[in-house]
Order: sequence, then structure tokens, then C-alpha cells
Amino acid sequence: MISLNVLKSRLNPRLLACGLHLGVSVLILLVILVLMRELWYPGPWFELDGGWQGLRILIGVQLVLGPVLTFLLFSPGKSRAAIRFDLLAIGLIQVGALIWGLGLVERQRPLALVVYDTAIYSLDRAALQMQDRDLDALLALAEGPLPLWLYSAPPQSPEEFENGFAKVIGLGLHDALVFEQFRPLAVNWAQAQGGALSPEQIATRLRGGLQGFSQWPPTVALEIGQLRVFDFIGRYRRGLLVFQDNGAFLGYLAG
Repeated sequence: MISLNVLKSRLNPRLLACGLHLGVSVLILLVILVLMRELWYPGPWFELDGGWQGLRILIGVQLVLGPVLTFLLFSPGKSRAAIRFDLLAIGLIQVGALIWGLGLVERQRPLALVVYDTAIYSLDRAALQMQDRDLDALLALAEGPLPLWLYSAPPQSPEEFENGFAKVIGLGLHDALVFEQFRPLAVNWAQAQGGALSPEQIATRLRGGLQGFSQWPPTVALEIGQLRVFDFIGRYRRGLLVFQDNGAFLGYLAG
């Protein structure tokens, strides 16, 4: 049997190497978290539209896969060449998995928020590529940082209707995400706000009722009738997005 002292002598170097790897991985993950919160999933979209789910994937890659491989493969008894080979293999595996994870998270980031009827939907890169469109085509529609605010206008002709219907049926797109129907929200706010919830609907949707909602956001002194509230239909969560009656986005309530 292996004595306790021998077991400790074998485990301690592995635990030290694993701990060092874990520390470096945490620092890298913090940088990625800042990137996600500031650029890919800013504001409420980290909570409402996939930021947390993407972060869980990256946590698995950064904080589990790499350190566990280090613990299993590292041994101070190996030759320097063997140790270098093991560390190189671990690094390549983790970098490859990290690139895959970052690519997945970036492809699912919301590129636009589309007001359609009574709700708002997010548009990601996959929905663009399904329609043979790219980010440049999207940026040509409206100004501003990503995600853009867009309005999905009703079809203006039989041809537009047929094109949209074909995409919905053939590609499995939601009606709200047909590219040819996108318009800048800022210049189409008058039409878009017609789908907002009524004050009575707002009151019944909130736990605190009308009184609780009229005090939110606390920094904005507005009556309930001056607010325009839409359902947000995210991939992972739902919520309420709140606008001022002039179209300015105020904030959200997570569902």
C-alpha cells in the first residue's frame, strides 16, 4: 500500500499546479466577463438574453476542464520534456475549447431588439445568416451601438408578404425576424408604440400593482400613462421592457 506521506508527496505538487492553473483561469474568465457585460450582452441583455447561460459554458471550460486536466496529468516525477508536452497539450485543449465557447457565446449575442406587434424579440447572428445577411447589412438599417433597436413593419405589398411567409415556413424564422421588414425604431416609434401594454395590463402584470410600478424606475418621475411597456420574449427568460412615451428606453423588469 502507498503510505500517507507518499500520497501527500504526490498530491501536493499536483494540487499546487492545479491551483496555479485555476488562478490564471479565473483572471482570464474575469476579462471575458467584462467583455460580455460591456460589449456582447450590455445592460439587461446579460440577464434576459443568454449572457448567464453563455458564462456557464465558459466557466466549465475555464474553471473545470483545464485545472482538472492539470491535476490528472501533471506529475513532478516525469521528465522535463514530458511535463512540457503535457502542459502544451493541456493548453491547446483548453484554448481550443475556449475559442469554441467564445464563438458560441458571440454568435448568440443579441444584435438587435425588434419590436413586433405587442412584444420585443432579439435577433442573433444565426437568424441573420439564415437569410444570407451579415452584420454590415444590419448596421446599414439604423445607427447606434449594438444591439440596435428595430421595428418589424407589416408587409407593404403581396410580394413582401409572400417573401416573409416563405422565410417563416421554409427557414423556421419567427415572424418578427424577417429582415426585409426591419425599420429603425426611432423613426417608426409612432407605429411601434401601438402594441404597448395598456395601463390596466401593466398593473395586472406587476406584483406591486399600479402603485408599485408608478415608483419605478425611482430616478424617473413619470405617470403610468407616460410609459410604454412591451413584453420581451428572450431565448431563456421573459421580462418587461419599459420606454418613455417619446421612445427613450428606461429599463426592464425580469420575468
